[in-house]
Amino acid sequence: MTEDPKDPKLKLKLANVYEYDAKGVRFSKQANLAEAIAAFRKIEADLPKLKSVAALPEALLYDRQYSDVKKFYEDETNDAPLSYRLAALAVTDGVEAAQKAFDAAGVDASRQSQFTSAAQYLIFLHEYSAAGRLLRAAMQDENESARAEIAMFQKTRRREDARFSQEPPIALAQHLIYALLDPDDEESWNQLFVPEWRDLVVRTERNDILNVLRSWRVVGRAPVGWATTADLAVSNAQFVSEGSDETGYRVRIPDATNNGAMKTVAWIVKLRRAEKRFRPHKREISSPPSNGWTGCARNKPFLGPAGRVGVPKTLAGSQGWRRRNDQRCRQPGSSR
Repeated sequence: MTEDPKDPKLKLKLANVYEYDAKGVRFSKQANLAEAIAAFRKIEADLPKLKSVAALPEALLYDRQYSDVKKFYEDETNDAPLSYRLAALAVTDGVEAAQKAFDAAGVDASRQSQFTSAAQYLIFLHEYSAAGRLLRAAMQDENESARAEIAMFQKTRRREDARFSQEPPIALAQHLIYALLDPDDEESWNQLFVPEWRDLVVRTERNDILNVLRSWRVVGRAPVGWATTADLAVSNAQFVSEGSDETGYRVRIPDATNNGAMKTVAWIVKLRRAEKRFRPHKREISSPPSNGWTGCARNKPFLGPAGRVGVPKTLAGSQGWRRRNDQRCRQPGSSR
């Protein structure tokens, strides 16, 4: 157990350490934010002197304690940035409440900068609808790009609320995106691959899918994290499947950074008796199918989970396919 230091500066450093997880990622789900907040509260009166007046409302916000963020700002003498309050208000009370708070505060910072910062916090927290409304309020003159970005957030869902495609090949590719870009899970993605490909390095596979999804990795001018990239892509990308049960499927999306050029997300095939070769997934949303659907991620076979997508029985036959060297899928036993 760490001894509680007496010096406020040391307490501040200890609180800052709690904000990071074991991998050095700040404000992740594994970070000990409860301890960080407790440490900040012990030196709350000293935070302005330590030039860390924003430390407590920031930690509270990223711990999703929105009511406590609003309570913090009830003390009108603090000089913490208003953007944390705006973010909390947008989630709990709506953007109109945030606008009233901004107008009443009479701060020197521009509406655009404050609302944009608040929106960025909420994007990190996957509060997409509120983030989109904040961005709309931040815009002085909406252009076509801004309107498209705002509309995108209105459509974006978190992984646990995702609406997967009714087309099984596309749904499997969407599940693969989530599995590879889950920063809190380094294992379940591996259960998507057939045994002969389970020695693949996740970093390589993740970098490959991030390259395919590069048009979803920046919002405005700010980069977003892996999980947000997955949410944005699955919710908004125009997935297209090409192929048939006999030949297998290729799932692609247009790359907005390259004039809409189509990029391959995954090659989807069937694998006979696949359900006997895979262990159950850790996530209910990615539960293993019993219908034999599999696929090739970048031409590598993987088991594509059905999750909440009910694969039609007409597509769940016993016929199976495998990857072949010319990047197409073939029937077992075929000479080509």
